[in-house]
Parts: sequence; structure tokens; C-alpha cells
Amino acid sequence: MTHALSDVRPVYTAVFIIADLGGDYRLSITWHDPANSSPKSSQFEEFRRQWTRLDRKTGTVTALVDISLVDLDNGSAWQFDLAASQAVEGSRLPSDLQRFADSVQLDINAARQGPAEEPFVTFLPYTPLKGLQQRISYRYGFLNSDYTVELTNFQDRVFKRTCSNLPTSVIHESRWSLEVYHNLWDTWFARNAHLAVGSKADWDDSAWFPADNVWGGVEEGDGFAQLVEKLQAIKEAVWSRQ
Repeated sequence: MTHALSDVRPVYTAVFIIADLGGDYRLSITWHDPANSSPKSSQFEEFRRQWTRLDRKTGTVTALVDISLVDLDNGSAWQFDLAASQAVEGSRLPSDLQRFADSVQLDINAARQGPAEEPFVTFLPYTPLKGLQQRISYRYGFLNSDYTVELTNFQDRVFKRTCSNLPTSVIHESRWSLEVYHNLWDTWFARNAHLAVGSKADWDDSAWFPADNVWGGVEEGDGFAQLVEKLQAIKEAVWSRQ
């Protein structure tokens, strides 16, 4: 485990939106710097690749839960959201999309320089791209808890087709985001990905917001209240450095 915040190495993610009449495809690929490698290593590992299909009408993920917890004293808020999109097996995609995914490579030198006008990934041209988001994320864990805090510098670019059919991109200013999630949520969702319509998932409320025995200050066993207390601690840490 890395104990010093300054020693945490970032992970790099590229999210592509690819146009399709049946619903746009979303390809997300993430790389990381292996913990046992040199800080100036020239080899990064790809450790996650995911294809999904967006809603045909909206071109976005489907929002299932959208809640804001607002502090009326200073106007700050935490956003609780849950979104869904159709999972797609990469092996079942058209060959041109598979070739595109296999062509994506991380430019390590560009990635280490942070968001810039040029992408830190290379890929095959002539793919009907609609958008690309580059993400540089730093992941931190709570002691004695399975929640993760992810601090991300992200940049969006929107592609437009020209008369020559070559894409041009509109580059947006890079911004920062702060997300908190439980490490088991992905596992629970994956386990129920093929749940039959009308069937009930086998988790209960306490499993979704598990309580930490060592986290005091709120009623024992109230996992959601403990989560809110953790969010308050994060907010105070962020505001103290502004």
C-alpha cells in the first residue's frame, strides 16, 4: 500500500464515442503504471477495456438515480447518480470497430505532460468519432474502509466532419472532478448484469452502503450516514486547500 499521497501514480483513461445509427458506441480504455516499475518507465499496462452502447434517442447513458445533497450555507453539493448503458462484447462488434480498438495506443510522454491540445492516445483515422474524453486520475483509499476517492483531470473534445470527410475537433478546457465510490459496486452490478426482467437482485440496503465498525460519529450500522460523514471530511480537506 502507498501511504504518501505524493507517491500515488495516476491512471490514464481514453473514452471514445463512435457514431452508429443503432445507438452510439462508447469505448473506454484505461492504462496504469505498474507499482513495481520505475517512475520513468516507458511501459504502461492496459488493465481495463469496456464497450457499451448509448441510448439511441438521447446519445447518452440512461439516468436511473439523480440526487443532489446541497449545503445551503455555502452552496456546495454532492451529486449521487446511477446510470446505465448496454454492455457489448467486443468480440461481437463489427471488424472495423475491433480494428479501431486494437489500434488505440497510449503515448506515455504526452500522457505525463497532462491534458494538452494534442491527444495522449493514437488511433486509426477515418473512424466516425463524435467525441473523446481524456482522463488522468489519482485514486486514494480511506483507511479501514472500502471506499475510493478519485481525483480526475479530464478534457473533452468534440469531433466534426469537414467537406473532405476528415474530422476536426473542438477542444474544451480541462477541468477537475472528485468522485467517491465503493469498490464492490462494480462487482455487484456485474453479477446481476444478466438478471431476468422482474427478478430481484440478491443484495439488501445494508450491502449497498456497508457500515464500517471503526468509523465513529454516527449511529452504529448506519452505512449511508457514515458515507455522508466521509464526504464531509473530504469536503473540508478540499476547501482547506483553496
